[in-house]
Amino acid sequence: GGDSIMTAQVPDKYEYEGKEYSIIAMSDDIEFSPEQYGLEPQYICTACWRGYAVKYAIEDEKLLVKNLFVSDSSSGFPNINGIEAESIGDIIFSHMYRNINLQTEYTGKIVMGNGFIRDYYIHMGFQRAWAYEKVIELIFEKGVLVNVIDHSEKVKAIRAEIEAGTREAKEDSIPTFVDKSFSLAMEDKTWWIY
Repeated sequence: GGDSIMTAQVPDKYEYEGKEYSIIAMSDDIEFSPEQYGLEPQYICTACWRGYAVKYAIEDEKLLVKNLFVSDSSSGFPNINGIEAESIGDIIFSHMYRNINLQTEYTGKIVMGNGFIRDYYIHMGFQRAWAYEKVIELIFEKGVLVNVIDHSEKVKAIRAEIEAGTREAKEDSIPTFVDKSFSLAMEDKTWWIY
């Protein structure tokens, strides 16, 4: 329905150096879908229309699909990478695959944040880069981490400008705001980097 866009969607999680990060921007999508492994995710809750969520982890300099959370699947729950699905009876997801550790072949950049500052919460979509205390950019080549750039000082400076009133924190118009809130495109989210 037309109101579906208003439900905050369950985000994928990213674990790096023992901390959990939220995604801010990506240059490309990670090529992973449960369908590749014989699953047919179906949503049981409007907070996750696609019926699944992924916890990615960067371990040993590799970008892995670590855990997969999935809703009722009409195809049953085939093993993935030798791992059986566990029933979790969560309100959003019925099953979880733990530690499947599938290596991705991702090539591109991922900007992610940790230490979210509640004052900057956006009710829909993905959060702004400057809403996080720690912001890092990870660069991958065929699933292997080749570079990490820390942007935390830069976002701290932006927050200072917003608080001082020298930079506008709000978008000009609601439609652009919605588009940008749901976009993970680098230029929408990380104009301040380049």
